[in-house]
Order: sequence, then C-alpha cells, then structure tokens
Amino acid sequence: MNHANAHYRGAFALLTCLFFIWGLITTINGTLVPYFKEIFNLSFFQAGLVDWAFFISFLIMSIPSAKIIERHGYKTCLLLGIGLLFLGCLVFLLASVVVSYPLFLFALFILGIGITLLQVAANPFVATLGPEKNASSRLNLSQALNSLGKFLAPLIGAWFILDVTGFSPAEKLNTIQTPYIIMACILFVALLGLKFTQLPQISHITHTDKQAKDNSLASFYQLLVKYPHLKKGVIAIFILVGIEVSVVHYGNSFIMALGLPGYTLQTANTMVSYILIGELLGRFMGAFLLNKIPNLKSHRMLAFNATAGIFLLFASIITTGEVSLWCFILLGLCNSIMWSNIFTLSLVNLGEDTAKGSSLLVTAIVGGAFIPLIVGLCADTFGVKNGFFVITICYCYIVYFGISGYKVSQVRQDSSNNNEALSS
Repeated sequence: MNHANAHYRGAFALLTCLFFIWGLITTINGTLVPYFKEIFNLSFFQAGLVDWAFFISFLIMSIPSAKIIERHGYKTCLLLGIGLLFLGCLVFLLASVVVSYPLFLFALFILGIGITLLQVAANPFVATLGPEKNASSRLNLSQALNSLGKFLAPLIGAWFILDVTGFSPAEKLNTIQTPYIIMACILFVALLGLKFTQLPQISHITHTDKQAKDNSLASFYQLLVKYPHLKKGVIAIFILVGIEVSVVHYGNSFIMALGLPGYTLQTANTMVSYILIGELLGRFMGAFLLNKIPNLKSHRMLAFNATAGIFLLFASIITTGEVSLWCFILLGLCNSIMWSNIFTLSLVNLGEDTAKGSSLLVTAIVGGAFIPLIVGLCADTFGVKNGFFVITICYCYIVYFGISGYKVSQVRQDSSNNNEALSS
C-alpha cells in the first residue's frame, strides 16, 4: 500500500509540474507579441496571430480530446499532451533558427493542442491521486503552481528574451532558445516519468465518458437552447478569456505607449507581471469575502468587478503617466474572480447535463484567439491605447451577465430548491 502511495505521490508531483509548465507556456507566448512585431515588422493584428494560433486549438481539440480519453484512457491523453508540448518546443527552436514567423505560429498551435489535452485529462487525475477528503487541497496546490507559472512568465520574458538591445534579428531570435530548451528538457523527463508511473483507474469518470460518447454537435446546440443562462455563460467565458489575453499580451505595448521616462520593454513586461499578481491575490480575496459576507453573492461580485474594470480601463485610456499605468495594472484585481463566478453560475440547475455544459464552457476559451485580433486591428487603426476601448465594451457584457444574464430561465423540478439558493 505504501509502495502504491509512493507511486501516486510521484504522479502528483509530475502533474503539478505540468500545471506549472502550461501556465508558464500559456503566458510567455504573450511576451513574444511585441518581440515578433519588431523582428518581423508586423502590425498589431499580425502579431496578434500569436494568440490566435494558440487558442484556436481549444475549439479544434476539445471534442477530439474526449474521444481520445474514451477510446484510450486518461494516461494516453496525458502522454500525448506532454509529447505535443515537447514537440512544440522543438518546432519553436527550429523556427528561431530558420527565422520563420509562420513556423512560430505552427509551433504555438502544437503547444495549444498539447495544453488542451492536458486540461481535459490532468484535473481528474489530480483529484484521485490520494484520499478523497484531500482532493480539493491537491487541486488548489496544482492550480497555485499554474498561477505561479503565469506570474513568472513575464519576468522570464523580460530578463531572458526581451533584453536584446543592439542585437540583429537572428541574434534576437536566439535569445528565445534557452527558455524553450529548458522547458523541452523538463517535458521530456516528465514524459518518461509519467510513462513508467502507475496511475489509478478512474471508474466514475469513465462511466461519465461512456454516457457522453453518443453526444453529437446537435445535442450541444440543443443544450444551449434548453438552458439560456448557459448560452449566456458560454458567451461570457468567450469574452472574458479575450479580455484576459488582451490585457496581458498587449499590456507591454500599452505601457510602452504611455511614454514613461526610463521605461523599456523589459520594464513594461515586469509591470505586466503585477497584473497577474493582482489576479492571484484577487482570487484569495474573493473567496474570503464570499465566505465571510452572507449577503455577498457571486453574481453581484461579478457585476461589481466588471463595472470597476470599465471605469479603470476608461480612466487608463484617457489619462497619462503613472495614473494611466496603475489604473491598467489594477485590471488584474477586476479579472481575478470572473472565471470561477461565471463558470459556476452557468452550470446552475443543469443536473445530468452538467458535464456537457462544462465542456461547452471550456471550448469557449477560444475567445482568446479572436478578441485579441480585434483589439490588435483597432490598435493598428486608432493607436494601442484607443484599441482597448474594445475591452470596455466586452466588460459591459460581463456586467449584464452578472446582473441578469446568469438567471436560470428553465427550472428543473428535481433541483428547483438548489437553484433558488444558488441564483439568489
């Protein structure tokens, strides 16, 4: 028994490492937007294809990932995900040698597919790697490492990638290699480690997957029709991810546009990490306040944060200097609790359709592929600061969802009491 527990602890350590790595990879891509823009002489829209190439994978691979798990199991899905991340890092290194922007985009697409596979498979395994009573703490620890990876990514980008003053384009691209070589090595070790690590059988999840295998695209559409609040939640997640990606990935360009004395691209990227610190702290603050203030409901907090986001971003756009900078950085606090609040409100009263509803919400992460392109197009036309007016409009929809869009239109008899409690 102790031997089995040791195996499970090893698997948990590997998976937690993967949470860190995919948080790092997801965010470090954004630090490359101004970098590629300069090297390849791109517009903001063209540089925004970095996000598109990465996040479009969530639309393409969500359903196939479920099929892979259904036919070959969770461990195979994990191994395939790690393998694709490893391959993506290698293609990234190749692109830095041949100096090819399309090849960089292809590498990002491969990385996105790998992370999609891991997103689908890793969470259930983390939850089952040990006593059930400690499942939440294990997931919280893994998610904390994911947030740590996101926080460190802009710092790594600032000090290992973006410090390229006076370098030629080929020399600038060579600076990319070290972080991705290190990540490739870690992923290769993780791949071998997971291959020879014993993992538990997840019978209850397998049963759910078997029930879901007959789902068609038409059934997902019917689900959106059946539950209008879920449909509005999917739109809200789509918009929210677009907001988060735009703020972080165009943040360094926004800060540079302020023309603050002594600010370099390195300094701007370091300031972007403060946005991610705000997101991390905001999650802890939100959980504390919701537990300690009885009348504070999740939908009210969501509407408040989105409203604050509108005012802060508008103030940042129309002001200059340090005021504009810190109004922009405080957007991290506004965005912090939005994902969890939208996600849980959207799943209220779905009953046996909860799993399918959850998969639709995950698919909506593809918003990170499209909204940043719109922001980039507006930035090319009206300037990077004015381009962020698009995000103020996006916040307006989140306010709507928090005020009334979350309300359940169809009340199921078997859970009407639960719904009344959750949506009040």
